[in-house]
Amino acid sequence: MRWKTLWLILILALAVTAPAVMPAAAQSGTTTITLALTDFMRNLPVDDALAEFEAQNPGIRVQPVYLPYPNFYYTAAAENIDEHLQGAEALAAAADVALVDGDSLSPEATRAGNFLDLTPLAASDAALNPADFIPAAWESFRWDNGLWALPAKIEPLLLTYDPALFDQAGLAYPDESWTLEDVAHAARTLTQYDSSGAVSIPGLVTNGSDAALLRSLYRQSLNDEAGNPRLNTPELAALLEGWAELVDEGVVSTFTTQNLVDNAIPMLIGGSFALGPDPLNPDTPGRVAAALPGGSLGITTTGFAVSGGTAHPTEAYQLARFLTENATFQSALVGYRSALMNPPLPAAPAAPDESGLVLAVSAFVDPQIAAQIDALLGQALSGAELRYADYLDAAIKAVTEGTDAVTALSDAEVKAAANLQTASALRGATPLIVATPIPEVVLAPGEIELTFSAGFAAQVGDWERLLREFAALDPQVGKVTLTSDYGVLSDYAEQNDCFYVNYNAVPAADLTQILALDPFLSADPAFSPADVAGNTLALLQRDNRTWAYPFSISPTLLNYHADLLAQAGIAEPRTGWTISAFADALRALDAVIPADQKPFTDRGFGDSSLLMLIAAYGGLPIDYRTTPPVFNFTDPATVEAIRTVLDMAKAGLIAYQELAGNGFMIMLGDGENPDPIYAEASGAGLMLVGGDIQMGANPYRMTTYPTGTYSAVSYEIGTGYISATSQNPDACYRLFGFLAQHPELFGGMPALRSQFSNPALLASVGQSALDFYTQFDALMQDPNTVIIPSPFTGELALMGDFITRRWLDAAFDDYVLHDADLLDALTDAQTKVEAFQACAATVPPYDPTNFNDYVTGLQTCASAVDPEMGSMFGPATGVSQ
Repeated sequence: MRWKTLWLILILALAVTAPAVMPAAAQSGTTTITLALTDFMRNLPVDDALAEFEAQNPGIRVQPVYLPYPNFYYTAAAENIDEHLQGAEALAAAADVALVDGDSLSPEATRAGNFLDLTPLAASDAALNPADFIPAAWESFRWDNGLWALPAKIEPLLLTYDPALFDQAGLAYPDESWTLEDVAHAARTLTQYDSSGAVSIPGLVTNGSDAALLRSLYRQSLNDEAGNPRLNTPELAALLEGWAELVDEGVVSTFTTQNLVDNAIPMLIGGSFALGPDPLNPDTPGRVAAALPGGSLGITTTGFAVSGGTAHPTEAYQLARFLTENATFQSALVGYRSALMNPPLPAAPAAPDESGLVLAVSAFVDPQIAAQIDALLGQALSGAELRYADYLDAAIKAVTEGTDAVTALSDAEVKAAANLQTASALRGATPLIVATPIPEVVLAPGEIELTFSAGFAAQVGDWERLLREFAALDPQVGKVTLTSDYGVLSDYAEQNDCFYVNYNAVPAADLTQILALDPFLSADPAFSPADVAGNTLALLQRDNRTWAYPFSISPTLLNYHADLLAQAGIAEPRTGWTISAFADALRALDAVIPADQKPFTDRGFGDSSLLMLIAAYGGLPIDYRTTPPVFNFTDPATVEAIRTVLDMAKAGLIAYQELAGNGFMIMLGDGENPDPIYAEASGAGLMLVGGDIQMGANPYRMTTYPTGTYSAVSYEIGTGYISATSQNPDACYRLFGFLAQHPELFGGMPALRSQFSNPALLASVGQSALDFYTQFDALMQDPNTVIIPSPFTGELALMGDFITRRWLDAAFDDYVLHDADLLDALTDAQTKVEAFQACAATVPPYDPTNFNDYVTGLQTCASAVDPEMGSMFGPATGVSQ
């Protein structure tokens, strides 16, 4: 079950030979073991926890190995058994101990011998008492008479509902006695429809947890007494047939295009994050937690497994045992609470904070909600009970696509049994060897160490290996330390010699904290300003100097479904669309897709897509060609351009959700019908759908936004900076030149045209992406092109633009959703923007050493102009990072 990957808002290291190295076990009698963790845990208190363990176990040294998120959530066995077992083996080979859950630790993986049965070690551990754990958590990793991991943290899977909507409909609240018929009646009653009769808000959204819900309604095990899959039963077949009817009606949906923070969905299956009031609208009544219909509760258990190839099983078990109960490490794990019945309190702070929370409960769950969840934990289904849920998911999908339930369940059960046999046959066939710990670098005489941060981008990519490779090649640098703290530019500059951020910080930067790069650029024979795509270099300049190194560009782009375009008789926009051709394409697509679908969906954040379409029609409500930008919402040409685009949304050609109510909008595909055209920012987008290597059955292709009166682009620039306090700026610049030769590291379009033909980039994204890069580069150079910046930025100094755009968004909402007069709504927005600008001019300038005063000043101005802004900011007491 992969429901949690919707909200978790995801490498093995290569040893080098050039620097002098010290063996990993530097002291006699010391054993080094490795711990595989996800990349995003780099900035969490991992080192503090491991230092505690080493202090308690002086003969053991622990080396964390940070791996990209996909290394932990590889292909499910039900989808492809070979890929699943390869993923499990790679994780088990990466470290002696690995972070696991029900996705990464499967019966197939354990039968193949990838992970160690901990039963003998646990039996000899006098301090281990299974009764100390939440029962379902303890059972989550127990099958085939083995104990395959020690549980550490859990996240519940429950039904949350809006009691006000139930009251309005005269429905009784959900309870554990509910059957499928009760679910169907409530879902049909609570579903909302638009004026055309299409479903606008389904009564129940499952977030991909259909299998857990049906298991709860089934009220029987999915396993037989021997632990083998038991799916093909008449009772389960009847449930699947009834479920398929609800999905076909649209009253039940796997996913939703609703705002992710919208409480309007009557019934929603999700985790603890789905409870409580909307964090951006705290006065909104919260949702209520209930067990899944049928009386069960699902949980995802995170734990620690020991590799089947470890040479140090006892020490690895000791580490896994420590991590399950260490309060410091608990704070680094994603999840609602500890798997222990009575978790230890954190060492700091010594007293509970004002909310009364302890570390065992997520920060966004208040004590009253925690009590709701904890009262349900006795009804939780263990991960072991749901270990064949992926096969049930496959059967559910087959039934919703027309296969009869008996055949679908029979096929799923046969496939599960065959996959288990395949896994068992691999056990012992090839020795599993855990990767050797990376040697500790000892600087040779004359060598230096650089500190470097990749910020949030360090969560993905092979940064550590490449930094070691650079140190091995560079005659002066013996080591580059990748730091993990996050912050704003001033933080990075204070803590590092040099750093990378995935946005352009130059416009708001305190230039005293970074070095101008012009002396390095002019002396570098490998760098040419003419090689930089578009006008990117100019955007990194202030005071006639260049302050950042351009690494990557993340454009907002369109992905179109080639098969659906062909079905609608639309030629593929290989070189882009004109705005009139784009509008014609939307109308043609609307004739061939389901009535409840929209031809165009923006999967990104905010209003950039709308502003780019408006620009193509000749409107510039915010003219970013000047600094500061000019706001003119009521210019007649702009009003008509806005009306043209928003009328397309009103006509159902463009998917539209409230933009201003929560400060942002994000929409996803419905998981059932492919979006004909969707927009998203690259980085993730180009890597996931752009490349020929992924194409196969993937019908999506990339193109730019349509052109018209103006051509519009929106993008971010990934940039590198050298701290003004660095003692080794020359070495930092050499590092930048080395990293620029590895564009695959940055997950987007290279900022240097010479890298478009880099073989490593071609291998990672494919030729179609490279063709798009050339097309986008040409559009960036067009003098008729205007740049629409993202409303979100990594720098607080640019917060004012986000605020002013929210009033424009509110005018869009009033016209599309509430049939307001467009000119009146835009005039009101213009008035508020002008009043805010006058107030903001009195706020002291942004000071990174005291950013709270600046942010609070802008909040106060915004709330004075528009009291409804207060719900977006919360208490006007500043922010913390």
